[in-house]
Amino acid sequence: MIASLVEGDVGIKIHELKEELAKNVGVTRALKNLPHITFHPPFEVRSGNLARLTKRLEEIAARQKAFSIQLSGFDHFEDRVWFVDIEPSEKLLGVKHDVMRGASSLVSVRLDPEKERNPHFHVTLAFQEGDPTHPEKILSFLGTKQFEQEFLVNHLALLQWTGDGWIVDRMFTFSTPTPS
Repeated sequence: MIASLVEGDVGIKIHELKEELAKNVGVTRALKNLPHITFHPPFEVRSGNLARLTKRLEEIAARQKAFSIQLSGFDHFEDRVWFVDIEPSEKLLGVKHDVMRGASSLVSVRLDPEKERNPHFHVTLAFQEGDPTHPEKILSFLGTKQFEQEFLVNHLALLQWTGDGWIVDRMFTFSTPTPS
C-alpha cells in the first residue's frame, strides 16, 4: 500500500480513538493499521519491480510540496468501515493521481477506475468484525465525539503487510518540508 502516515499529535488522537472503540465496542482489527491516508490500495509488486517502484515514488515525492488538510468529523462506508473524514482536497487528489500513474504498471492489482478518480479520503477507525450490533454501537460511540484537526501531508510511505499488521517499508519525504 502507498499512503501518507498521520503522525504526531493528530496520529496519537486517532490511535486513542481506535483504542477507545476497541475497549467500548470490541472492534480491534483497525488497531493493526497505522493511521494513514491511502493513495494506492494494497498490492503485490510484480517480480523485479520493487527498485523501479521505489525510484518512481522518490521522483513523485521530490515533485511534491507539503500541504495542509483538514480532518473533520466522522463518516462510514455502509456498515463496514468507520473513519475520520477528510475535507475534499485537490492537492490530495493530485498526489493520488501521480502515485496511481507511477505505480500502475509495476504492481499487480485491478482497480475500479471510477473509484480511483473520485476517492473519498479518510483515516480508518474501525471495521465491521462480525457482530451485527457493532454498527449501531460504533455510530453511538462516535456520536459522542468530535474531531477537527489540521494535518500536514509531507511524505509518501510504502507500507508492507506482515500478516499481523502494516509496517513502514520505506518513506519518501516531499521536497519542501513545510508549505510555502
